[in-house]
Parts: sequence; structure tokens; C-alpha cells
Amino acid sequence: MKLDSWESLINYNVSAEQSMPRTPEPSAVTDQLDSVNDYNQVMATNMTVNYSVVLDIIYRSRQNQASERALDLCSGPGHLTTCLSKYLNYKNVIGVDFSQPMVDIANQNSKKLGLNNQVNFHKADVTDLKKFMGQSFDLVSFANSAHHFSNIKDVQNVLTSAERMVSKQGLVVLFDLARLKNKVATDAFVELAGKDFLDRKMNAMYEDFKNSMH
Repeated sequence: MKLDSWESLINYNVSAEQSMPRTPEPSAVTDQLDSVNDYNQVMATNMTVNYSVVLDIIYRSRQNQASERALDLCSGPGHLTTCLSKYLNYKNVIGVDFSQPMVDIANQNSKKLGLNNQVNFHKADVTDLKKFMGQSFDLVSFANSAHHFSNIKDVQNVLTSAERMVSKQGLVVLFDLARLKNKVATDAFVELAGKDFLDRKMNAMYEDFKNSMH
């Protein structure tokens, strides 16, 4: 079967047997400058759909709950983080990432959007969030990042910490990639979805995306 369309890929994946093993990411931290620069351009790609879904989930889930303070874990170049302020009106947003180049470019993006008084970024290890433990957040988001971790225990530690830091009526939102059924489906998905990156000469982003899907 030739999986050259979304329809053919979806139909194939639904009926296929689950046989895709997990291949750990080459690195849990994205700090190579070519990768950082490519990640900074994703709002011009089909990745905007991903961010839209996360924002919609938060919007629908919070109902009439407070939206004062938010903590975005593994914030990368800060696109989702700034959207929390710009579109969902969180007044004080902190983004955390272990990559210093990501933190630097995220703070630049916040300043360009005129949000640097509301949105700030810090270098920190999200598996050790003691510096934020005394604070209370209305939202803790952890999007598109869990698959970078080498083991599930680290993900559990992050979520346990997030639960301790969120307010009683607050939200913890985890959103991440789903593994497809087998290598045939995965390769087809990478080719279809990754074409946008290749067309834009975002080769580092394409390689990172391919690694993540595997």
C-alpha cells in the first residue's frame, strides 16, 4: 500500500498491529543553534495546529477558574508560553527550559511581542523544580516534551512536582506526541508532515521531528 495521503495513512494506522518500539531521543536537551533557530520558526509551519489544540484544551478545561499565573515547562523558544498571555490572558507567565540558547531566544521573543513584563523565561531542570515549590500557579503546562525524556519516572516526577505547585482549582496540562503503530506508518507520517520543514529549509527541525516520531 502506498501511504501518500493523510486518508491512506490514517486508515492504514488504525488497522495495523502495534509493533513500533520506542527509540530514545539522541539528547533530552535542544541547545544546538541550528535546531534552536529552526524551532524558533515553527509558528510559520503546520506546527501552529499543535499549539492551537493545546490552547483550545486549556481554554475549554479551565471554565471560570482563575488565570493569573502560569508555569510552562520545557518552554523552548516560548511560543506556547507567550500565547498563554496573549490569547488566554494569563497575567504572569514563567517559562522554564534546560537549554540556555532556548531561554535566551524566548526572552527575546517575549520582548519583541511587548510581553516581557508579563512573560519571562528561566533556565532550570524541570525534573528538579524546588525553586518554584513555594509558589502557586493556576496552570502548569507540559507540552510536546515528555517524549524527550529517557524514562517514564522522570515524567512522573515532573507531573508530581506540577501537582504540588498548582493551585487547588488549577490545571496541569500534559500534551505530547502519540507513537504510530509501526515503522511504515511512522515513516509515511514523517514524510507527509515533515515536508513543510524541508520546503522551508528547516533541516535540523526535520531531523528532530523524525527522531521524536521514532
